[in-house]
Amino acid sequence: MKLIHIALFAVILFAGSEVCAQQTITAEQAQVTINSTTSRQQLADLRASLDQVGIKFLYEPEFDNNRNILGIRYQLVDAASGTILGSHEIHNLQNPAVKTSFRLAKTSGSWSAACVGTCED
Repeated sequence: MKLIHIALFAVILFAGSEVCAQQTITAEQAQVTINSTTSRQQLADLRASLDQVGIKFLYEPEFDNNRNILGIRYQLVDAASGTILGSHEIHNLQNPAVKTSFRLAKTSGSWSAACVGTCED
């Protein structure tokens, strides 16, 4: 019975991670998706993670009274050069089909954007 509980917990944990903000951030790349289940804490953690690799994540989220994200406006800046990598604004994030994402890569010491806003997976 305990094994069933552990397996069920693992499935729920994995499924839950799929609907939250998804991110891969390393010294050479950043791939992020923000969707209907992204929380204030996840945005703050994202900002801190990007800051550690030299990217400023400036954002203005909009939440409802239940702390569900409704929309976000953000700008990405290479901290070393001050270069704006991109910006995006999106609303209707309460719709599970709506999301915003960005993909950045670092080459020769500078960050560049592959896409910001609507990135095909």
